[in-house]
Amino acid sequence: MHIFFNVSSSTPHLCFPHPNPAAPPPGVAIVLREAGPHDLPQSAQLHLDELPIGLFPELGARFLRRWHRSFVNRRHAIALVATDSEGAVVGFLLGTLDHHAHIGDLLREKMTVLPLAAHAGAAMAVRPRTAMRFVRTRLRPWCRAVARARPIPLPNGEPETPPADSVAVVVAIAVSPRVRGIGVGALLQKS
Repeated sequence: MHIFFNVSSSTPHLCFPHPNPAAPPPGVAIVLREAGPHDLPQSAQLHLDELPIGLFPELGARFLRRWHRSFVNRRHAIALVATDSEGAVVGFLLGTLDHHAHIGDLLREKMTVLPLAAHAGAAMAVRPRTAMRFVRTRLRPWCRAVARARPIPLPNGEPETPPADSVAVVVAIAVSPRVRGIGVGALLQKS
């Protein structure tokens, strides 16, 4: 899926109407698409730059890349990026279509959850204050969330997460300051 809009040109593109468009940089064309592995370094850096407060940014860019990867090409998650005309990531959205199912899928996939946990552990090993804050404020709630998301085996042996409490969640969204005010964040959310 690609959506194009050009905020400073009359060339034919799908245009996203913005009620109060800011004066964008000349020639800015935004492309919205699903994120791929090649986008992760830029989306993680944008996350670190624009959403610096919280546990995950404190764990560093390497952890954020792994965490962003856990949303790419997943059946219960979505990872979108907005890129400029040069291909640079200027916005991203990470979300889940069914949050508990996404967590359940991650727990089943050892090749995803083990590197993610290893990066988090390594980051906390060199950041003792972050580790203590994690233990004090997040460990118990995360253990409960993991226990709730544990897969339930079906009669055919295939594990499945119960759909009873299917909740979609926008987990993270950020837009580069250089394209703020022209509707990039709204476009990411509408997609």
